[in-house]
Amino acid sequence: GERSGALGASTTDASGGFTLSVYGDRSYQLTAAKRGFVDGAARVDGRSAMSGVVITLRHGEGQTIKLVDARSGATLTGYVVVTDETGKVTFPVSPEKQSDGSLHIALPDGRYRISASASEYASRTVRATVPSSEIKMSLTRGGTLIVNAPTDARHLVRLVTPDGEEYVRCYCNGIAEIRLEGATTKVSNVAAAFYRMDLLDTAGAVVRSYPVTITEGQTATVDATK
Repeated sequence: GERSGALGASTTDASGGFTLSVYGDRSYQLTAAKRGFVDGAARVDGRSAMSGVVITLRHGEGQTIKLVDARSGATLTGYVVVTDETGKVTFPVSPEKQSDGSLHIALPDGRYRISASASEYASRTVRATVPSSEIKMSLTRGGTLIVNAPTDARHLVRLVTPDGEEYVRCYCNGIAEIRLEGATTKVSNVAAAFYRMDLLDTAGAVVRSYPVTITEGQTATVDATK
C-alpha cells in the first residue's frame, strides 16, 4: 500500500517489500494501508532499518461515513476523529474519499466514538459498532460561545453534556482544545446543547463550573470572572 507523510511514501512491490531512506539518528513511525485491511504501524530508527521492518496488516472491512449538511442534505468534506468508548484512546485514521463523497476509514472491528466536523460546521459525535452500514452524520453550523475571564486566565475549557459526555471539537483529524485567551475568548461552531462548562487547571482538575446553553445560530456568553 502507500501512505504519505513528512518523510515520504513508498508503494510495495509484488512481494510486499518497500524501501525508504531514513536518517540514522532519528526515530520514525511507519504506517501501511491497503483497502480491505486495517492500517498497520511500526517504529523504526537507523539501526532497526538496517535489518528490515515487518508491518502486519489484518483483514477488516472498516467503516464508511458520510458527512451531510443537516439543512440541505449536501455531502460535506470534513474531518473524522475516532476514540474508544471512553474517549481516552485515539485511533489514527486517514479517511479515503469515495466517489460519492463519503469517507472510508480503516478500523478493527469494535465499538467506537466517531466524531466529525467540516469547515464552519459544529462537530458531532456518535457511538458506532464497526463494521456497520454507512453512517450518515448530519452537521449544523451550531452557535457561538464567548467566555469573559480575568486577563491572566489560562485555563482549559471542557464542555460536558448532561449525560456526562465531553464535547469533542474536531480539527484536521485531531481534537482541538479550548483554552481561555485573555479577557475574552470566542469559540465558534459549537453544537447546540445544554452544557456544564468546566474550567481546568494545568493538572486537569476542575477549578469552577458554569451552566451554558448553546443555541443554533446564536451567541451565548459566560461570565467567568467570578
